[in-house]
Amino acid sequence: SSALVLRTLREAMVAPQAQSAMTEHTLCRLGLGVALITASAIALQDQLTGAASAAATSRGTEEGDAGPRQKVCDDTAESAPAAAAAGTSPTGTAAVAASQWPHFLPLTHSKVPVIQNNRTVSHKSVYYGRISVGMPAFAPENGFLATQQEFKVVFDTGSAHAIVASVDCQEPACHKHQRYNSSMSTTAIDINIDGSWVMDKQSRDTVTVGFGTGSVYADIVREILCISSVKESNGDAINLPGKLCSATHMLVARQMSVLFETATFDGIVGLSFPKLALSEDFSFLTCFARVMGSAAPPQFAFFLADDESGRSSELSLGGHNPARLLSPLSWVPVKEPAEGHWKVAMPSLDVGGRNLEICQDGGCEGIVDTGTSHLGVPVEDLRLLVGMLSRPALETTDCRRVEGLEVVIQLQGLHLTLSPREYMRPLPLRAGTLLNKDSEDKWVMVPEIDENGTVLPDQANDLEESNSSRFTCTPRLFPVLLKPGRKIFLLGEPVLQRYYSVFDWRREAIGFGLADQRPEVDEGGLDESILLQTTASVRLDAGGARLEEHLAVTSMEGLEDATSLGLSLKAAPVPKL
Repeated sequence: SSALVLRTLREAMVAPQAQSAMTEHTLCRLGLGVALITASAIALQDQLTGAASAAATSRGTEEGDAGPRQKVCDDTAESAPAAAAAGTSPTGTAAVAASQWPHFLPLTHSKVPVIQNNRTVSHKSVYYGRISVGMPAFAPENGFLATQQEFKVVFDTGSAHAIVASVDCQEPACHKHQRYNSSMSTTAIDINIDGSWVMDKQSRDTVTVGFGTGSVYADIVREILCISSVKESNGDAINLPGKLCSATHMLVARQMSVLFETATFDGIVGLSFPKLALSEDFSFLTCFARVMGSAAPPQFAFFLADDESGRSSELSLGGHNPARLLSPLSWVPVKEPAEGHWKVAMPSLDVGGRNLEICQDGGCEGIVDTGTSHLGVPVEDLRLLVGMLSRPALETTDCRRVEGLEVVIQLQGLHLTLSPREYMRPLPLRAGTLLNKDSEDKWVMVPEIDENGTVLPDQANDLEESNSSRFTCTPRLFPVLLKPGRKIFLLGEPVLQRYYSVFDWRREAIGFGLADQRPEVDEGGLDESILLQTTASVRLDAGGARLEEHLAVTSMEGLEDATSLGLSLKAAPVPKL
């Protein structure tokens, strides 16, 4: 039976005799491919078994001193276009017709209150979707049908890896989340960073990845990652009996820092360009793009609804959803995509009609990051911008309705326009609340502002928060730490919540359009979020030499917010919400 074959294969993975040709070919075949799976779990096992038998006739692995090495998508990539045209997938299951794209994954908006002095001052927020990992086996002898292991993950354009917690992780941060168990999957293969199989688990390669909310220490597993597909109907998502699956090198965390304890998601699926990954083998976007071939547009898109809009948030794969748009898309080219980031040029920054010197040399850049829910600004400019944009308030003031300066972030061919309704935290903070440190390692506090709007001197070197009775409306900004000479802004959830965004990896461009959701965000709505990635490896071409810079981003100690940025098109102004 299929259960017996798959159980035998699972046992062979960790045995020395796993290097036999039949097993090598079988395991490689099981680890490759993407298909729309609409059959039952029993039929799925039969399909995989049939694919394994067919794979025995072709070479699927490379052998070296460390044992067989697992390829990544290469065979599937070559055969995907022909398979799509023929109506079959490289794995032998039904191919996904072009008319069936895009696929939509519902996203859930989660928020966690930030409490200071017994008062809710903000909310951490994040959008996550559900994935399933691995392929379970059916045991007809006892009627037990195992299910795929499901996880809540953030789809993050600011990172490249797929990461979930391991069942072997015993830290409190791991116990608060769903954990992955490789022994429950028939397709799991423990591998080293070069793709070679792990023969001794005591001497295997491990990976450490840093994020804004902490770090993870992980093993590497070759696995099948599946995304549930849905179909759009009048703006509301309805389930279809299908899953979109792809193989990838996945990081399975054995240690997670304490900062992950408060996270409401179980893992991360990175959607950046592959340069941010350890190698292309670890880039989920690379495998997904290769196996799609020409069957679908090379795009994914985000609609992040606010809680009061009455709409469902979604991730579109293989195209975008025009029903989510109130204005045409305007495309902005990605700057230096070889660096890995979804990065765009920012020619200028205006505040209150004044062109600031920050970007006058033309060196400003913005990274569009779905894993960040604030507007990140260069650390050396944080104090200036916080002071310019903050406004006096009462304890009960809704800061999104105060009068303030307009902020304009110019991109190529369009500009992002922010009013206080977009860039302010909804709730005022007590003057003197510590925010973060500036480039001189001095504390930036919530400024104290009198009734005339004059910013009073702060005590920037004090580590204790003041007991001021004044309250201040503050912008949702956090510092971006990096080497001198680079002006990096992070355009996260505030931008994406207000504007529908389409990421085209073949065109290497990002499309922005006004999202179709209600104009008002009532008090108590989402405030901020968890900044996901804080460390990124960036490669630049300078004088023919390859330089390496490290971009470090830190959050504002739980004070980040998540309101919306405004966008207006240069050629055809977009109405404000």
